[in-house]
Amino acid sequence: MSSIKSVHITNYYHPSSGGVKSNYDALVQAADLYKRHVCLIVPGEADKVEKIGEYGKIYFVKAKHAPFFDRRYRLMTPLHYLQTGAPIRQILLQEMPDMIEIYDNYALTLLAGVIRKGYFKALGRPLLVYFTGERFDTIFKSFVSNGRLGHWFCRRLMGNYNLAMFDYFIANSPFVAEELFESVLKEFNPKRSEKFFDFCWRFFNSHQKILKSVLLFAHVGLIRSCFRLQENQKNSGSRYTRSLEYLKMLGFCYLQHGFHPKKT
Repeated sequence: MSSIKSVHITNYYHPSSGGVKSNYDALVQAADLYKRHVCLIVPGEADKVEKIGEYGKIYFVKAKHAPFFDRRYRLMTPLHYLQTGAPIRQILLQEMPDMIEIYDNYALTLLAGVIRKGYFKALGRPLLVYFTGERFDTIFKSFVSNGRLGHWFCRRLMGNYNLAMFDYFIANSPFVAEELFESVLKEFNPKRSEKFFDFCWRFFNSHQKILKSVLLFAHVGLIRSCFRLQENQKNSGSRYTRSLEYLKMLGFCYLQHGFHPKKT
């Protein structure tokens, strides 16, 4: 099997940041050990590229400091990838990854939607992975609103928008994973509009997905898919299959689920 290439994108990265930076630094440093191309895209003071051995690479994209919360962080926004020629687009076209993983709940998730809808045709269709280590509703309640409106907003943003744009999902704990389940399952959203929910998932070509028993405990090696692979994606040479082999190499166990949301 030829070596696949993965790109990992996050805003949670600065010189003295903690767990997320440590996780990705270790991943990039392990690239040579497994002879797999691993690239990281993070915000920085200036545009630069740092080579880590033969197979690892970190792209720093010039970005401004976050306007609130912890200003040690810099923030890549949709302006860094929506337009032709934007820096993240240029990096992705240079790398042409088989898999893109996004660790972000806010400014970067739309990139998956852009790719999924075919608005970045030159890139093709890599496998799209959503990785989260925090609950969106917890952050929202802490800094914005702790009322019913805030709870409703978090559920709708996650269930109708963020999750519909990705192929796979990773959470670093059962507590974080629960938000993903609860954002899409009808039993936790009795008053939502099913027509609009279905419309959102169809819009992103995600109508075969489900999060019934989805999530992935990254540190104990459990990974579960939320969609049924199409026949042409099951071939050994497809980008999807090669990406799954890469995940297995990293120590993940692959379990597939292919039910429609309405069948829950």
